[in-house]
Amino acid sequence: MPQPYIKKAYEEKEMNAVILADLSRSMEFATADQSKRQLLLEVTATLAFSAINDDMKVGLLGFTDDIEVELASKKGLAQVWKILEALWHARPRSHRTNLLRPLDYLQARLQTASLLFCISDFIAQEAVLNSHSLQKLTRKHDFIPVILDDELEEALPQARGYLRLSDAERAGEMLFRLSDRNRQQYQSLLRERKIALQRSLYRLNLDHLFLRTGKPFLDSIIGYFFTRRKSR
Repeated sequence: MPQPYIKKAYEEKEMNAVILADLSRSMEFATADQSKRQLLLEVTATLAFSAINDDMKVGLLGFTDDIEVELASKKGLAQVWKILEALWHARPRSHRTNLLRPLDYLQARLQTASLLFCISDFIAQEAVLNSHSLQKLTRKHDFIPVILDDELEEALPQARGYLRLSDAERAGEMLFRLSDRNRQQYQSLLRERKIALQRSLYRLNLDHLFLRTGKPFLDSIIGYFFTRRKSR
């Protein structure tokens, strides 16, 4: 031939996905017909079936402030049903959340670069987002936070009287007066918390997804991955 030809060979790499599922007591919260725990189960099913369809291995790590459920990554439809059954029957020993626990656990055990879906409400996890554990994990793995919330975590109902609030994870209680001033202050504080969370995720260059209980989520997930693939 009058000119050189180059044959390119691409190494086939087996992709691995792990779903980190928050099983703490706050995930039982619901003001709609669907709790965060139920939404977590449906989102997990969507992600797991998609991973299997792309010939990926998929595993599960359910956590509170400890490791509650662990399923090693495998391929096949049977693995998806095993994951969903494990989540359905999970009875966590602890009520509290500590996201550092699963991050450190995976950092020590994952040998190959993986796709990590962390499904949680991310309540009171600000310190985790600034931790070295998360920074180390995101340097090697593709970490995707899927943040579940409820409409009551955005604004209080328009009503008069008092609202009794209970801390699901620490058993504390408070009586809250539903005045216009308190509603505005509540809404402002939660908006600031959400903005701070988003800023922390953007600072880490983490793609993330917000999903709300009682609302359709499939289009949001499809749109998220379409935008993510297009941007890359």
